[in-house]
Amino acid sequence: MGAPIEVREVPEMNLACLEHIGPFHLIGPKFSELGKWVAENAVPAREALAIWHSDPETTSEEDLRSEACMVVPNGYRAEDPGMTMGTIPAGEYAVLTHLGDYSGLGDAWSTFMSSIESATGRPPRAGTYFEMYMNDCSQVPPHEVRTDLYAPVGEAAR
Repeated sequence: MGAPIEVREVPEMNLACLEHIGPFHLIGPKFSELGKWVAENAVPAREALAIWHSDPETTSEEDLRSEACMVVPNGYRAEDPGMTMGTIPAGEYAVLTHLGDYSGLGDAWSTFMSSIESATGRPPRAGTYFEMYMNDCSQVPPHEVRTDLYAPVGEAAR
């Protein structure tokens, strides 16, 4: 699994997003489309991230919903009708850093989700689950690709 799970306070993030329906591992073309849109429209985008709206344990692969997103400045609004604006709500999130190829992310998420409460003393809660891509997989070797996994957490048990 790599680095230990930690809890971080995450500020609200404004997003420009493209929806993806289908297997999570096939979201890549949406990121290519998003990158092209960012470049063509000189969008002041920062980090890339994916939001996972469906639980792969309870949803069929063809019905999984996710979004390819870029963090944009607060107040930025996309004029493109195909682009949706969204937010990552501010709050406390359990975070795990995954080092390695994207093909290992499914297993990383499974291990992460089953370990959050024992590692932090806080249960995962309903909310926005996402992963942030901390470097460019086309610029670093596969074993150096860094992805941070985020899961909202509840209060510690008393």
